[in-house]
Amino acid sequence: MRVIHKVAVFVLAAMVAVLLVVAVYLYMSRPIGYGITKIQFGSSRAHESVIWVTVENNRNTSLGITAVYVNGTQIGDEPFVFPNLYPRLPMTIAPRSRIVLLIQEFDWKWSDPSGTTNTYEITLVADDGAVFTKSKETPPAPR
Repeated sequence: MRVIHKVAVFVLAAMVAVLLVVAVYLYMSRPIGYGITKIQFGSSRAHESVIWVTVENNRNTSLGITAVYVNGTQIGDEPFVFPNLYPRLPMTIAPRSRIVLLIQEFDWKWSDPSGTTNTYEITLVADDGAVFTKSKETPPAPR
């Protein structure tokens, strides 16, 4: 009887180890896109209005970002001059990686539950002349 319990525990431990390896592999091998892949609106502890922009580079060469625009307004990179951008420009995104840009204190507005929507267009200019543009509607105001 004790041998059966030991074998069952061994088999269960092996199954857990395999599942853990598969989970780590799936997490590490998430597909990477090229350009702007996600935009999120919110606030942080330090800033009332923040826009997070995820930029991915699935190429084998670095991607340099030289300018960032929100609805045609260029976002500066000087500290304490708002709105501003972190990390500072020019920035380089390593091959096969992603980075999250933080646009701080850009005065974006919540969408109204009655039907009025606010859409913001983010544009990035790369050092090789590529231009990435993506729009996103802001979520409704929290209650």
